[in-house]
Amino acid sequence: MPQFQRQEAIPVLEETLSHSEFGTMIMVGTASDEGSEFSRLWQQSDMKEWNPESGAWIPQKPKRAYSGYHIDQRMAAWIKTLPPEHPNSIEAKRVRYSERRFLNEVLGLFYRGLAKPLLSEDLLACRDFQFALMDHLDAPYVSYAGIDWGGGQHAFTVVWIQAKDDRDRWRLIYIRKFDERDPMKQVQIISNLIPLFNVKQWSGPLSLRTFSEVLN
Repeated sequence: MPQFQRQEAIPVLEETLSHSEFGTMIMVGTASDEGSEFSRLWQQSDMKEWNPESGAWIPQKPKRAYSGYHIDQRMAAWIKTLPPEHPNSIEAKRVRYSERRFLNEVLGLFYRGLAKPLLSEDLLACRDFQFALMDHLDAPYVSYAGIDWGGGQHAFTVVWIQAKDDRDRWRLIYIRKFDERDPMKQVQIISNLIPLFNVKQWSGPLSLRTFSEVLN
């Protein structure tokens, strides 16, 4: 299976192996962008790296469901023995190739550029399972609310409220996705949150203004 195969194709391929005598799928390809489906498949493997001193493949993540092997041009005897001035040497390619091409094609590594500064794995790593929201905020603390108005059948209005804690850090204290579709009922619910959380200002899609200006 090539590295650009779509994720939804994998279960289909697995089903085609149901009557196979071997039941084995081999995925081969060149590393591309970090965060791509091929990158995730590599992360799910045992991520074996070749150890030239011991002459063995060493898994970085043992006890995974399947094996993965990192192969690059430094392992190719016909390349690694070339003198630096040879155009096909690794040293020459390091100078001639772009950073992305060198990482992908020569070192067999995934490239992480500005196209994907944040990956889903980065966000998941920031999760706080001890985090708790609040049901009110008393003075003298004040909060600031954001509203993203939804519309149609597949978009929802979402309101979130933030406030600074005793260490002067911004903290999310309330968030709600509205299943209620009536805009006027949404406005009524949101207006009730203003005194409850001592909301000073709100930010909508087009402007930033005090709630009092809106309600009055």
